[in-house]
This record gives sequence, C-alpha cells and structure tokens, in this order.
Amino acid sequence: MKPEIGYDLSVLAGDCSLPCPTSPATDHIESVRVKKLVLLDRSGTALKVTLTARDADQNSDAASFFTRGLIGRDSPIRKFLVTLAEIEFRYHAKSGTTRRVETLTLTAQGVSNLEQLSQNLRNRLDGYLRGWKIIPTTEAGDPRHCVSLLADLYDEPRRSRLRYMMSPLDREFCDELVSGQFLTNAPGKKVKTHVCPECFEQSFVLDQLTCRHCGPIDIGDAEYDVVTPNDAMVFAAIIQALGIEKRLTTVVEEHVWLIGSYKHAGTVRKFLFARQLHQASTLKKLLAAWKTSIGSAEAIVITTSDTAQLPSEFPESHARPMYFSFADNFRIVGSVWQASSPLRDLAKRVQGGFQARHGCFSENFDQVLLPAEHEPIALSNKRAAVFRYLWEHRDREIRYSDLVAVIGASRFEDIFPKKKAPDAYRVLEALVVRRKGNLQLNNDVFHLTPEESPTEG
Repeated sequence: MKPEIGYDLSVLAGDCSLPCPTSPATDHIESVRVKKLVLLDRSGTALKVTLTARDADQNSDAASFFTRGLIGRDSPIRKFLVTLAEIEFRYHAKSGTTRRVETLTLTAQGVSNLEQLSQNLRNRLDGYLRGWKIIPTTEAGDPRHCVSLLADLYDEPRRSRLRYMMSPLDREFCDELVSGQFLTNAPGKKVKTHVCPECFEQSFVLDQLTCRHCGPIDIGDAEYDVVTPNDAMVFAAIIQALGIEKRLTTVVEEHVWLIGSYKHAGTVRKFLFARQLHQASTLKKLLAAWKTSIGSAEAIVITTSDTAQLPSEFPESHARPMYFSFADNFRIVGSVWQASSPLRDLAKRVQGGFQARHGCFSENFDQVLLPAEHEPIALSNKRAAVFRYLWEHRDREIRYSDLVAVIGASRFEDIFPKKKAPDAYRVLEALVVRRKGNLQLNNDVFHLTPEESPTEG
C-alpha cells in the first residue's frame, strides 16, 4: 500500500469533509477522525505547528480546526506542509463484534505503521486512502494538480518556494512544470543548516549532506532550487486555451495583470489574472486602477484567491467582475492547457466569420476551432455531417458502419484521408476517440461526462 512518491497529506489541510465511512455495511468502520497533524513552515524556517485532538472528546478532530475560518485557498494553513498525520479509525472486525480503535500514522515521505495493523483492516483502509487521494496516482492523476501547484506558488509572498519544502507528489508535478517552462528554478541560498528533506528536522548540514537523524543523504543539488512561476509562459498558455487576443499589461504591480480581451458585436470583455486578491491592499490598488485599465468593459478575473471571499461589486466604480478560480478552471493534459466550458464560453471569438455554437463547432458544423488554436478549420459537407451526428449522440459510442450508412459514404477512411486532408484528419484525432470499431467525441476535450451536456450558445 506504500506509494512510490509518498503520501499526499495536503488533503487534510483543505475542507476536511472526508467521506467516512464509505460503506459501513461492508467495511464496518464506524467513524474516522484526525487525532494529530504536524505542519512545517514551507519557507524553510523549521517552524512546526502541531494540532492534537482531545482524547476524552470523540468529537474533537484536529483537522476540523481548519473548518473554523481556516479553510480555502487563502488559508494561512496552506503555507505549511503537512508532514505527519495520525488518523483514528473506530471499527468492528465484523458485524456484531466489539468495537475496536486503531490509529494510523502517515508521513509525507511514505512512512506508516500499516504493517503493524491486521491485513483485514489494511485492506479496508486502502480504499479510504485512495478515495481521499492520500495515496496519489501519478499515472491517472487529476490533470488539474499542476495548475493547483502553480496557484499555490503564486500565492506565496515571494511567488516562489524551496523545492525540498514541497510534498513528494508536488515535486513530481514541479518537474513537469519546469520541463514545460511554466516554472523557472534557481539555486537556493547556501546556508549551513537546512531542514532535512527526509525527516523534516532542522539538522541538515548542507556542506556534508548529513542529517544527525537520517545519516548521509543522497540528494541532488536540484532539491535546493527555488522555483518560481514563469509569468510569460503561464499567461501565454491561458491566452491560448481561451483563444483571446493578447493584451499583456500590468494593472497592479506584482499582483494583477491584464492578459487579453474579447470584442464582438459591441461586447467588450477584458481578462485579468490576479494573485493575493483577498488582501485589502491589492483590492484597493485594483480599484484605483479600474477606470484607466478596465473602464466599462466586462471584467473576467482569473484568480488564485478564494473566489467566495471576494467582493461581488466595487461600489465606487459600479463594476461587477466575474471571478474564476485559476486552479479549478484550468488543467494541463499532456502539454496542452484546457479551460473549463463556462470560462471558455465567455471567450468565444469571431475569427474570419467563425462563431462557436456547438462546443468548438460552428452553427452548421462546417468549421471548427481546436483548443489552443486561433484559426478555424473548414470541414466538407460529409465531414460536417460526421461531427454533427457524433455531437447529437455524444452520450454514447457510434459504430463505424452505422455512421457511414447515415452519411451515405462507402468507407470511413475515405472521409478523413490522412495525406490528402491533413487538417481534417487532425481534427478527427483531436476530438474523437476511436476504439474497436466505435467512435465517440472525446469528453476530456469538451470537459463532459456521459451524463452532462455542453453549453450551447
């Protein structure tokens, strides 16, 4: 059950509304509570905070402390790395037996006391830990995690973080962002004593690479790098994902940027990126610059702050900005950035007469604007008929033979020849999933589940 890259305990510094028990009828787990959390200041000062629940009070939960005004993206708790958690499980070995109590101890580096628990209980706890995403999955993980890490870094006072002060999972995504040039890294300050990246104790002598608790540490110089978001690359990726016109100017120094705009039929929308917008000083400066930078245009604010805590209106300017969480509305799939449908709908553009009507297709399906591209691709009548049919039946897979019969073609391969019509074939590859003689629109591209319908209009 031990994950290769450690346990991701950051979930315990969030909402903490953990679903438990998942199935009391089958796993016989009566209740779960977090007895203890150890948090370490990410700035490298070795400041530790320990939260401990009261043993005498079963309703006392160390993690529930966050729900009293300390949850959300702007919580000061987010500035700490959760290095250790003790989770208490009250359960029955089987129905009708005496209740038992066990405490599970987990560390960010993947150390636990699972081997000391019974195999029966370990099997039950595996589902919980995976359901809570404490056991991370990098192969099929949430593609928004990279963006969430970027949002966290933007929220840091200096927009940077020491790499070894990240959780093991965050380091994996940090490497992906560095390779994509969305993060830059620079050598950290060489000081004599650091926090040991293995045990998180302030006993690490940099020159000797030795910890008094862990002994010699085999670790590369990259662990001491300071990573910082690369504004130019991040903003360019957002602009591409939305398909808006680039207009990059600073509105509030180091906090708010105008990154792009949309104009159509008298509608003017300006897209802003904002960090630490929950701070009163940032809001005050934004309001002062509103008239000259935004004016009467609709303002779409992509922010790393908790949108629920931001003002819905600026009375002095009568502005009503629309807020979108950066972490919740963007994701990176492979090397491609994708925006959520509600945000993308606000950024639909007219380009050469093109207007998106059905997802990224035009009214008659004769044109399509692929994600992260700026020029629409024209489709022939038969190709438009293919995508119209797939769109109308997007909740299920369609057999090749049925589709060919409906549109009146002889062979499907003749409709999308790779060499003769490379652009049309590229559209097919980007938007359609093909497997075992069936086709279906790629729900990941359209941000759909089989039960959902896309916004039209």
